[in-house]
Order: sequence, then structure tokens, then C-alpha cells
Amino acid sequence: MLPTATYQAAPRKRIQRWWRSVQVRSAFRRGILVVIAALAAVATAAVIVIIIVTAPDRQRDPVQTTTQSVSISNVPEPAPEPTLPPSRPRVKQVLTQNPLPSTLPSLRRASRIHRRAPRRRVDVIRRDPTIDNIPGGDDGREVPEDDVGGREFFTCVNPNHIALTFDDGPSDHTDRLLDVLKKHGVRATFFMIGIRVQYPLHQAQAARRVREEGHLIAGHTWDHPILTSVGDDDIVEQMTRTEDTLMTYVGVRPRFFRPPSGATDQRVKGITQGKLGYHTIQWDLNTFDWTRPAPGAVHQAIMSRLEDLERPGSSAKSMIVLMHDLWPNSVDEMDGILTEIKAKYPHRQFVTIDECIGQTGRAYRNRTDALPPMPPVVP
Repeated sequence: MLPTATYQAAPRKRIQRWWRSVQVRSAFRRGILVVIAALAAVATAAVIVIIIVTAPDRQRDPVQTTTQSVSISNVPEPAPEPTLPPSRPRVKQVLTQNPLPSTLPSLRRASRIHRRAPRRRVDVIRRDPTIDNIPGGDDGREVPEDDVGGREFFTCVNPNHIALTFDDGPSDHTDRLLDVLKKHGVRATFFMIGIRVQYPLHQAQAARRVREEGHLIAGHTWDHPILTSVGDDDIVEQMTRTEDTLMTYVGVRPRFFRPPSGATDQRVKGITQGKLGYHTIQWDLNTFDWTRPAPGAVHQAIMSRLEDLERPGSSAKSMIVLMHDLWPNSVDEMDGILTEIKAKYPHRQFVTIDECIGQTGRAYRNRTDALPPMPPVVP
């Protein structure tokens, strides 16, 4: 028989053991609930991340962003699909591959900083954007009677012609390219971006050297926008501001221009060709050098095209080659390209765009004599 004290303590101990077991089970349940809540939170966060990552990122597509943010109020109907050379991808593919974000990363910022280029002619043209309303005389512009209303060209008009064209310069690589062209006695056409001619100093000097050595200079807009995605006034300013800058730094007002990415439509051509009288120069061989391809890719693209042109029955007999002096690829390979072409195809002739399209000697609107004095470079 248990002592009285022990007998009285037994129920109390059983109650204490029971209460502790209840507390343990409650803590265990709370732990399970905490784990479940944590797993649910992680799963929810994962779903949100997947949605964000897989959703269309409109900021990555400069054409979509620009198209949504610009309103063209004076165009009654949507513009037709842009006209592109037949050998190139459709416009949707070309525009989404627009080299602007990677090829010209600093132009937008630089354009906002360097806004001190002459504006007098731009304001005049905005009021009445016609050739007759563009001042002449002291600004060097002398418009021929047949200079109103340009055309669009995709290839040369005469057989056996090769027109080498370089976009987006001048740049750090332009001088080296000029050295190679001079070595081979070849003249080319440079489609220049206005802001790159104006700044910095070594690019302005490279632009002047292009003209000094007999190459042709043409326009490629002020800071490389997609013209089909900007307003009418912006198109006029892009064109005329570039022309003013080229006149100031190299003494020429080009009659030829190339739209960035080749993107154009009836509205854009109505302004650039119809109102301002420019000829639009496209191409029929895109080397895609701006994609930074493997070494030798530009060389191979050009030689393969020439092999096609030489085949009996080929309907194409000449070519306008699209390259860029902004990137080193074409510049690095140019010496080998010219050497092989001259060795394999001695009957082929390298020409500038004016001769390519049958307008030899009519590359500029003004008389071209000596280079103008070098103006102060925008700081």
C-alpha cells in the first residue's frame, strides 16, 4: 500500500504528463502549419517570377515601345506595310532586329546633350516642308529643277557594278577602313549619322577625310530612329538637321539617304522623297555585320553573292552591299575581300552610289569645292 503522500501525488503527475503531451502536440501542429505557410509563400513567389519572366517584355523591343508612345495625328489611316528589298526578311523581322540598342547605345543620350546644332532651316521647313521653301544662297543649297521628287533604289542600274556602302559612321574604325580602301584604289559610299559627324572631334575629322579621299557622303538621319514610328515633323528634322551638319563640317548637302533598318512606307517616302527630294538607297546584299558574326562571315557573304551573280541566266548583275563602319567586322575583313574580288572578278567595277543608280556627279545638291573651315566641335 502506497504512502498517503505518494497516493495523493499520483493523479497530479498524471495530469502534468497529460498537459505536457498536449503542449507538445500543439507545438508540433503549429510547426506543421508554419512549414505549410512557408511552402505556400515560396510557391506563390515562384509563380509570380515565372509570369514576369515569361511575359512579353515590351521594353526590349524598341520598335514596339516607340510605336506605342508616338501618336501621328495628321495621318488619317494607318500606313501600309513598309517597303523592303525583296531579298531581306519582312519588316517585322527587320525592325525587331533593329541594331539601335546595341549598335548605337549612346546616341539618344548624346542627342539630348548636343542640341545646339543650327535650327533655322528646320523651322522654315516645318511651316511648309517643300523644296521651294528651303532657303538657298548663303547656306550653300542650290536645288536643280529636276531635284523635286526622289526615287527608291535597291540595286545598281548597270551590270558588273559593286557599290560598297557603310552605315552608322563615322566611328573609331572609319580611318582604318579608309586606309584599306585607299590601298586598293576603291571608292565607297558612307551613310553618316548627323550627331556622329558633329561629335566627338576625331569623328568629325574622319568625316572630312571621307570627302577628301573621294568617297561619297550620304545621310542616315540625325540619331537613327525608325522613321515609320515617328511623326512628320520629326522626320523632317532628322533629315534636315543631318544635312545642315554635313554642310557645316564637310561642305556637302547629300541627295541620297538610307532610312535606319531600311524601314520606310508611303508616308515616310512622301516626306523624304516627295517633299524633300531625297533618293532612298536600300540594298540587295545585307552582310549582317552588325550582328557581330564569326570572323570571315562578311567575306563569305559577299563572295557567295558574287558567285550567284556570275551564274549563267542570273537576272541580277550588280549589287549594293550593306555594311557598317561602326563595328570592326567588315573593316577587319575588307582587305581580303577586295583582294579576292579583284583577283577572281577583274571585270567587276567598284562604284559610288551616284554612278550605281545612273546619276554620276549628282550626289549633292550644292556645288562642292574645297572643304569648309573646321568649325568648333560641340563640347
